Amino acid sequence: MTSLYSNALRVYGTDLLLWAVAFSLENPQRLAPASVVFPADTFATQFDNGSSATNAASATTNTAVPNLHPDVIVKTSYDTELGHRPFHIEAAGLIRSFRVLNTLVTPNRTDTITGGGGSINLFLQVVKNLTLVGTSFYSDGGGRYIFGLGPDAIVKPNGNLSAVHSGSGIGGLEWQASRRYMFYSYYGGAYFKRNFGLLLTPGSSCAGVFGFSCVGFGFRGSANTSNRAIQEATFGVIPTLWSSENYGKFQVITQYSYLTRSPWSVAPGEPENAHLSMVYAGIRYILP
Repeated sequence: MTSLYSNALRVYGTDLLLWAVAFSLENPQRLAPASVVFPADTFATQFDNGSSATNAASATTNTAVPNLHPDVIVKTSYDTELGHRPFHIEAAGLIRSFRVLNTLVTPNRTDTITGGGGSINLFLQVVKNLTLVGTSFYSDGGGRYIFGLGPDAIVKPNGNLSAVHSGSGIGGLEWQASRRYMFYSYYGGAYFKRNFGLLLTPGSSCAGVFGFSCVGFGFRGSANTSNRAIQEATFGVIPTLWSSENYGKFQVITQYSYLTRSPWSVAPGEPENAHLSMVYAGIRYILP
Protein backbone atom coordinates (compact mmCIF):
# COMPACT_ATOMS: atom_id res chain seq x y z
CA MET A 1 0.00 0.00 0.00
CA THR A 2 2.90 2.33 0.02
CA SER A 3 4.26 4.28 -2.91
CA LEU A 4 7.56 5.24 -4.48
CA TYR A 5 8.78 1.78 -3.53
CA SER A 6 10.44 -0.43 -6.07
CA ASN A 7 12.12 -3.76 -5.52
CA ALA A 8 14.95 -2.71 -3.29
CA LEU A 9 18.49 -4.00 -3.70
CA ARG A 10 19.10 -6.39 -0.82
CA VAL A 11 22.58 -7.84 -0.84
CA TYR A 12 23.65 -10.26 1.86
CA GLY A 13 27.34 -10.46 2.59
CA THR A 14 29.99 -9.13 4.90
CA ASP A 15 31.56 -5.68 5.13
CA LEU A 16 29.01 -4.41 2.63
CA LEU A 17 28.81 -0.71 1.76
CA LEU A 18 26.87 0.50 -1.27
CA TRP A 19 25.30 3.85 -2.14
CA ALA A 20 23.15 4.49 -5.22
CA VAL A 21 21.11 7.34 -6.71
CA ALA A 22 18.33 7.08 -9.32
CA PHE A 23 16.16 9.51 -11.26
CA SER A 24 13.00 8.84 -13.27
CA LEU A 25 10.21 10.58 -15.16
CA GLU A 26 6.83 8.88 -14.67
CA ASN A 27 3.43 9.04 -16.37
CA PRO A 28 1.60 11.77 -14.38
CA GLN A 29 -2.03 10.82 -15.24
CA ARG A 30 -3.61 12.84 -12.45
CA LEU A 31 -6.41 10.98 -10.71
CA ALA A 32 -9.85 12.06 -9.51
CA PRO A 33 -12.03 8.95 -9.05
CA ALA A 34 -15.82 8.80 -8.79
CA SER A 35 -15.68 9.98 -5.18
CA VAL A 36 -14.68 13.50 -6.29
CA VAL A 37 -17.42 16.04 -7.07
CA PHE A 38 -16.54 18.95 -9.36
CA PRO A 39 -18.19 22.39 -9.45
CA ALA A 40 -18.90 21.90 -13.20
CA ASP A 41 -18.90 19.00 -15.65
CA THR A 42 -16.20 20.72 -17.70
CA PHE A 43 -13.57 19.66 -15.13
CA ALA A 44 -14.38 15.94 -15.33
CA THR A 45 -12.61 15.46 -18.66
CA GLN A 46 -9.45 17.05 -17.27
CA PHE A 47 -8.75 14.16 -14.87
CA ASP A 48 -8.24 10.41 -15.10
CA ASN A 49 -11.37 9.09 -13.41
CA GLY A 50 -10.07 5.62 -12.63
CA SER A 51 -12.13 3.75 -15.23
CA SER A 52 -15.49 5.05 -14.03
CA ALA A 53 -17.64 8.15 -14.50
CA THR A 54 -16.43 10.95 -12.24
CA ASN A 55 -19.53 12.80 -11.08
CA ALA A 56 -21.44 13.69 -14.23
CA ALA A 57 -23.87 11.21 -15.71
CA SER A 58 -22.46 11.85 -19.18
CA ALA A 59 -18.82 11.46 -18.17
CA THR A 60 -16.96 8.43 -19.46
CA THR A 61 -13.59 6.89 -18.83
CA ASN A 62 -10.92 9.46 -19.61
CA THR A 63 -7.31 8.48 -20.13
CA ALA A 64 -6.31 11.40 -22.38
CA VAL A 65 -5.62 13.77 -19.50
CA PRO A 66 -3.92 17.13 -20.34
CA ASN A 67 -0.97 16.70 -17.99
CA LEU A 68 1.50 19.56 -17.60
CA HIS A 69 4.73 17.54 -17.38
CA PRO A 70 5.92 14.07 -16.25
CA ASP A 71 6.16 13.32 -12.55
CA VAL A 72 9.74 13.68 -11.29
CA ILE A 73 11.10 11.09 -8.85
CA VAL A 74 14.56 11.11 -7.28
CA LYS A 75 15.67 8.20 -5.12
CA THR A 76 18.78 7.29 -3.15
CA SER A 77 19.61 4.07 -1.33
CA TYR A 78 22.32 2.98 1.08
CA ASP A 79 23.38 -0.58 1.92
CA THR A 80 25.63 -1.48 4.81
CA GLU A 81 25.68 -3.69 7.90
CA LEU A 82 24.45 -3.12 11.45
CA GLY A 83 25.90 -5.54 13.94
CA HIS A 84 27.10 -7.71 11.05
CA ARG A 85 23.53 -7.89 9.73
CA PRO A 86 22.50 -6.56 6.29
CA PHE A 87 20.79 -3.16 6.42
CA HIS A 88 19.18 -1.27 3.53
CA ILE A 89 17.64 2.21 3.73
CA GLU A 90 16.29 4.39 0.94
CA ALA A 91 14.66 7.77 0.54
CA ALA A 92 12.70 9.17 -2.40
CA GLY A 93 11.14 12.47 -3.37
CA LEU A 94 8.28 13.20 -5.76
CA ILE A 95 7.40 16.44 -7.61
CA ARG A 96 4.08 16.79 -9.47
CA SER A 97 2.29 19.69 -11.14
CA PHE A 98 -1.40 20.06 -11.92
CA ARG A 99 -3.16 22.44 -14.29
CA VAL A 100 -6.83 22.90 -15.17
CA LEU A 101 -8.75 25.25 -17.41
CA ASN A 102 -11.05 27.19 -15.11
CA THR A 103 -14.32 27.48 -17.02
CA LEU A 104 -16.14 29.18 -14.14
CA VAL A 105 -14.63 32.57 -14.95
CA THR A 106 -14.85 34.76 -18.04
CA PRO A 107 -12.59 34.73 -19.89
CA ASN A 108 -11.47 31.20 -19.03
CA ARG A 109 -8.03 30.95 -17.48
CA THR A 110 -5.71 28.20 -16.29
CA ASP A 111 -4.84 27.41 -12.68
CA THR A 112 -1.61 25.59 -11.80
CA ILE A 113 -0.35 24.11 -8.53
CA THR A 114 2.69 22.01 -7.60
CA GLY A 115 2.58 19.12 -5.15
CA GLY A 116 4.88 16.36 -4.08
CA GLY A 117 5.71 13.70 -1.57
CA GLY A 118 8.42 11.75 0.15
CA SER A 119 9.17 8.17 1.09
CA ILE A 120 11.55 6.43 3.51
CA ASN A 121 11.93 2.64 3.39
CA LEU A 122 14.19 0.19 5.19
CA PHE A 123 15.11 -3.48 5.47
CA LEU A 124 17.05 -4.88 8.44
CA GLN A 125 17.97 -8.48 9.20
CA VAL A 126 17.34 -8.41 12.96
CA VAL A 127 18.52 -12.00 13.49
CA LYS A 128 19.68 -14.65 11.05
CA ASN A 129 17.04 -15.24 8.33
CA LEU A 130 14.54 -12.80 9.94
CA THR A 131 14.16 -9.47 8.12
CA LEU A 132 12.26 -6.38 9.28
CA VAL A 133 10.54 -4.44 6.49
CA GLY A 134 9.26 -0.85 6.80
CA THR A 135 8.00 1.54 4.12
CA SER A 136 6.35 4.96 4.29
CA PHE A 137 4.93 7.63 2.00
CA TYR A 138 3.30 11.02 2.56
CA SER A 139 2.24 13.48 -0.10
CA ASP A 140 0.40 16.60 -1.10
CA GLY A 141 -1.19 15.44 -4.35
CA GLY A 142 0.25 11.92 -4.57
CA GLY A 143 -2.86 9.79 -4.12
CA ARG A 144 -2.35 8.15 -7.51
CA TYR A 145 0.78 6.47 -6.15
CA ILE A 146 -1.21 4.73 -3.40
CA PHE A 147 -2.68 2.27 -5.91
CA GLY A 148 -5.30 4.78 -7.10
CA LEU A 149 -7.37 4.48 -3.93
CA GLY A 150 -7.76 8.24 -3.48
CA PRO A 151 -7.64 11.48 -5.49
CA ASP A 152 -4.63 13.62 -6.28
CA ALA A 153 -6.50 16.92 -6.20
CA ILE A 154 -9.93 18.54 -6.23
CA VAL A 155 -11.35 21.65 -7.88
CA LYS A 156 -12.57 24.27 -5.43
CA PRO A 157 -15.89 26.15 -5.85
CA ASN A 158 -14.03 29.04 -7.53
CA GLY A 159 -12.55 26.69 -10.16
CA ASN A 160 -9.03 26.59 -8.73
CA LEU A 161 -7.10 23.44 -7.86
CA SER A 162 -6.35 22.13 -4.37
CA ALA A 163 -4.18 19.06 -3.68
CA VAL A 164 -5.35 16.25 -1.38
CA HIS A 165 -3.04 15.15 1.41
CA SER A 166 -2.49 11.38 1.54
CA GLY A 167 -0.12 8.87 3.06
CA SER A 168 0.56 5.18 3.47
CA GLY A 169 2.91 2.74 5.14
CA ILE A 170 3.76 -0.93 5.58
CA GLY A 171 5.51 -2.78 8.38
CA GLY A 172 6.28 -6.47 8.47
CA LEU A 173 8.59 -9.43 8.93
CA GLU A 174 10.02 -11.99 6.49
CA TRP A 175 11.34 -15.27 7.92
CA GLN A 176 13.32 -17.76 5.86
CA ALA A 177 12.64 -20.66 8.21
CA SER A 178 14.51 -23.18 6.07
CA ARG A 179 15.75 -23.62 2.52
CA ARG A 180 12.26 -24.74 1.50
CA TYR A 181 9.95 -22.48 3.52
CA MET A 182 9.60 -18.72 3.83
CA PHE A 183 6.96 -17.06 6.05
CA TYR A 184 5.92 -13.42 5.88
CA SER A 185 3.51 -11.08 7.60
CA TYR A 186 2.73 -7.41 6.88
CA TYR A 187 0.42 -4.71 8.16
CA GLY A 188 -0.30 -1.70 5.97
CA GLY A 189 -2.55 1.32 5.86
CA ALA A 190 -3.45 4.30 3.68
CA TYR A 191 -5.09 7.61 4.63
CA PHE A 192 -6.70 10.32 2.48
CA LYS A 193 -7.55 13.69 4.03
CA ARG A 194 -10.87 15.32 3.23
CA ASN A 195 -10.81 18.45 1.09
CA PHE A 196 -14.00 20.21 0.01
CA GLY A 197 -15.78 23.54 -0.32
CA LEU A 198 -19.32 24.96 -0.37
CA LEU A 199 -20.93 26.10 -3.61
CA LEU A 200 -23.96 28.39 -3.31
CA THR A 201 -26.91 26.55 -4.86
CA PRO A 202 -30.39 27.73 -3.82
CA GLY A 203 -32.60 24.92 -2.58
CA SER A 204 -29.81 22.42 -1.87
CA SER A 205 -28.14 21.31 1.34
CA CYS A 206 -24.62 20.16 2.12
CA ALA A 207 -22.89 19.28 5.38
CA GLY A 208 -25.93 20.55 7.24
CA VAL A 209 -25.72 24.00 5.63
CA PHE A 210 -28.90 24.78 3.69
CA GLY A 211 -28.48 26.65 0.41
CA PHE A 212 -25.10 25.14 -0.43
CA SER A 213 -23.86 22.10 -2.32
CA CYS A 214 -20.49 20.46 -1.63
CA VAL A 215 -17.70 20.02 -4.15
CA GLY A 216 -14.50 18.14 -3.50
CA PHE A 217 -13.74 14.99 -1.53
CA GLY A 218 -14.76 13.51 1.80
CA PHE A 219 -17.59 15.85 2.80
CA ARG A 220 -20.58 14.68 4.85
CA GLY A 221 -23.07 13.12 2.48
CA SER A 222 -20.42 12.23 -0.10
CA ALA A 223 -20.35 8.83 -1.79
CA ASN A 224 -19.30 5.95 0.45
CA THR A 225 -16.42 5.36 -1.98
CA SER A 226 -14.69 8.42 -0.47
CA ASN A 227 -12.02 6.45 1.35
CA ARG A 228 -10.74 7.95 4.60
CA ALA A 229 -8.58 4.99 5.64
CA ILE A 230 -7.79 1.52 4.35
CA GLN A 231 -5.97 -1.06 6.50
CA GLU A 232 -4.80 -4.55 5.62
CA ALA A 233 -3.09 -7.36 7.51
CA THR A 234 -1.44 -10.16 5.55
CA PHE A 235 0.12 -13.52 6.36
CA GLY A 236 1.65 -15.91 3.86
CA VAL A 237 3.85 -18.94 3.27
CA ILE A 238 6.07 -19.58 0.24
CA PRO A 239 7.21 -23.20 -0.04
CA THR A 240 9.92 -24.04 -2.56
CA LEU A 241 8.83 -27.28 -4.22
CA TRP A 242 11.94 -27.70 -6.37
CA SER A 243 15.25 -25.92 -6.79
CA SER A 244 18.44 -26.24 -8.79
CA GLU A 245 21.53 -24.07 -8.93
CA ASN A 246 21.56 -24.43 -12.71
CA TYR A 247 17.84 -24.23 -13.52
CA GLY A 248 16.24 -22.04 -10.82
CA LYS A 249 13.40 -22.53 -8.37
CA PHE A 250 9.71 -23.44 -8.48
CA GLN A 251 7.59 -21.95 -5.67
CA VAL A 252 3.97 -21.81 -4.55
CA ILE A 253 2.73 -18.55 -3.01
CA THR A 254 -0.12 -18.76 -0.48
CA GLN A 255 -1.53 -15.73 1.30
CA TYR A 256 -4.38 -14.65 3.59
CA SER A 257 -5.34 -10.98 3.96
CA TYR A 258 -7.90 -9.13 6.06
CA LEU A 259 -8.90 -5.67 4.83
CA THR A 260 -10.88 -2.84 6.45
CA ARG A 261 -12.16 0.20 4.52
CA SER A 262 -13.45 3.31 6.32
CA PRO A 263 -15.26 5.96 4.20
CA TRP A 264 -15.54 9.60 5.19
CA SER A 265 -19.33 9.45 5.03
CA VAL A 266 -21.93 6.68 5.28
CA ALA A 267 -25.72 6.83 5.21
CA PRO A 268 -27.57 6.70 8.55
CA GLY A 269 -28.03 3.12 9.69
CA GLU A 270 -25.25 1.79 7.46
CA PRO A 271 -22.07 0.19 8.91
CA GLU A 272 -19.18 2.60 9.40
CA ASN A 273 -16.61 0.19 7.96
CA ALA A 274 -16.43 -2.53 5.34
CA HIS A 275 -14.46 -5.74 5.96
CA LEU A 276 -13.11 -8.36 3.59
CA SER A 277 -11.14 -11.60 3.89
CA MET A 278 -9.05 -12.66 0.90
CA VAL A 279 -7.12 -15.81 0.06
CA TYR A 280 -4.55 -15.97 -2.72
CA ALA A 281 -2.57 -18.78 -4.30
CA GLY A 282 -0.08 -18.66 -7.14
CA ILE A 283 2.96 -20.27 -8.65
CA ARG A 284 6.31 -18.66 -9.39
CA TYR A 285 9.40 -19.80 -11.25
CA ILE A 286 12.65 -18.01 -10.38
CA LEU A 287 15.40 -18.03 -12.98
CA PRO A 288 18.88 -19.04 -11.80
